[in-house]
Amino acid sequence: MKTQAILIAAVALLLGTEGGLIKPSPGTAGDLLQGLTRPAPNTRKVLPNLVLSPALAKALYYAQISLSSTIQREAKLINKVPEKELVLDDLHIAIDDDISVQLSNLKLLNVPSIDVTSANANLEFLNLALDIDFGTLQVGGNFEVVSKKTLAEIPVTSSGEFILRNSPFKGTGKVGLSLQTNFYKTINYDVVYQPTGSYLTVSYLQDNERIVSALEVQEHQEAKVVAHINRQLKNVLNRLVQKRLDDILAGVPVDKLIGETRTAESYRKHARRLTAVANDYVDKLLNVARSYIGDKGLSEVDIPNIDASFSKKILFVTFHGSFTTRDGHARNLATLTRTSDITLDYNTGGVKVFGSVGLTQLELRYNRYEAKFQGIGPSGTVDAKVGSNSIFLKVNVLLAAEPSITLEDVHIEYVKDINIKVTGLGILDWILSKIVTWITGLLNDKIISALDSQLQQHISGILSLVDPTEFFR
Repeated sequence: MKTQAILIAAVALLLGTEGGLIKPSPGTAGDLLQGLTRPAPNTRKVLPNLVLSPALAKALYYAQISLSSTIQREAKLINKVPEKELVLDDLHIAIDDDISVQLSNLKLLNVPSIDVTSANANLEFLNLALDIDFGTLQVGGNFEVVSKKTLAEIPVTSSGEFILRNSPFKGTGKVGLSLQTNFYKTINYDVVYQPTGSYLTVSYLQDNERIVSALEVQEHQEAKVVAHINRQLKNVLNRLVQKRLDDILAGVPVDKLIGETRTAESYRKHARRLTAVANDYVDKLLNVARSYIGDKGLSEVDIPNIDASFSKKILFVTFHGSFTTRDGHARNLATLTRTSDITLDYNTGGVKVFGSVGLTQLELRYNRYEAKFQGIGPSGTVDAKVGSNSIFLKVNVLLAAEPSITLEDVHIEYVKDINIKVTGLGILDWILSKIVTWITGLLNDKIISALDSQLQQHISGILSLVDPTEFFR
C-alpha cells in the first residue's frame, strides 16, 4: 500500500489536478524533460492553448537531440558549390563628399567550410539555434577610387585589384523551421556573421611598377568598404547555409524522427497552429502599418542624390565628366506585406517574432539629372524599379499585466533585379552602365539606410496599436 501511495503521488506531481503536464521541480523524476515540458494551460502565459501533451513533449525531446547531432555531424561534409553562388554584386560606395570607391567582379575566392559547432533544435517553437565556423573567407575583385576634386583638376583615378581576408569568420543566431508535410526547411535567418579580424591587400600599378600593400582593417575609410562587402557576404552565406541545412533536413523525415504515427500527426497539427498564430500577428501589424503610412502620406521618401565623376580615354588622352541627380524619391512604402511564414522564439513571459516581409512595389525616381562631358551634355529623368526585395523584421513581445512590444530590428536584407530607365542621354548613352552601377550602389548604401530609418519609425509607431494578447494568450 505504501508503494502504491508513492506511485499515485508521483503521477499527481507530473499530471497536476487537471491532467495537464506541469514543469517538474529540480530533483524530481521529471528532470529528463526539464528543457521541454511546459506549465499546464492555465499557468503558462504564452500560447497556453498550444502546450504540448506529455507524449508529444517526450517525443520532441528525443527528436531534438537526434536532429541537432545530425546537423552538427553532416554539415561538416564537403559540399560542391557552383561558382555563380560565390559571386557578389558590384558596389559603389561614397566614402565622403569627395571620395567614392567602385568595386567590381566581386566573388568569394574559396568555398566556405560550414562547420556547425553547435546546433540546438527547438521543435516545439520551430526554430534552430546555431553557431557556425566558416574558417577564413577571402573576397577578391577590382577597385577604382575616384576623387571628384582631383578629377576636376587632373583626369586621374586609382585602380587595381584587392583581396579581403576575414579570419576567422563566424556566425551565430537562430533560424526558423518550416514543416513541409514530412520534412523541415529552414526560413528566416536571424544570424549575425562576424570576422575576428579583417585584412586587406591591394595591388595596383604606379609608374609602371606593380605595388602591393597590406593592412589590418581598423576604424578608418577601409572599414566602411569592408563593412559593405561583408553585408553582401552575409546574403551569400545565408544562401549557402540554407542550401546545406535544407539538404540535411531532406534526409530526416518527421515521421521517423518523432516515431509513432498519431504523435507525428499531433505534432503537424501543433506546427500548423503555431505558424498560423505567428503569421496572423504579423499580418495584423503590417495591415495597421500600411494604413498608417498611407493615411499620413508617408509612402514616398526623399532619397540622397548622386554626385559622381567618370573618365574616358580617347586615343592617348583621358577626359573626365560628371553625373548629378536632383529631386529624388522612393515610392510605395505602403505596400508592406508578409513574404513567408513567420518564426516564434519562446522566452519566459513572452516571444520573439521574426521573419521576412517585403514591399510588393518599390520604385525610385530622380526628376532631373545632368551629365557633363568636357563641359557639355544632356539632362533628363531617371526611373528605377526593384524587381524583388526582402525586409527582415524582429519584434519582442512581453506578456506582462501591461504587454510590452519592442521593435528589435527591421532592415532591408537585399534588393534585386533593378530595372533602370534614363531619358535623354543621346550621344552619352555609353555611360548608361555607369549610371546603373551608381544607382545600384547608392541603393545598397544610402538609399537603403534612408528606407530602413523610415520603416523603423513607422513600425515602431504602430506596435502599440495591435494587442498581442489577442494572439499569444
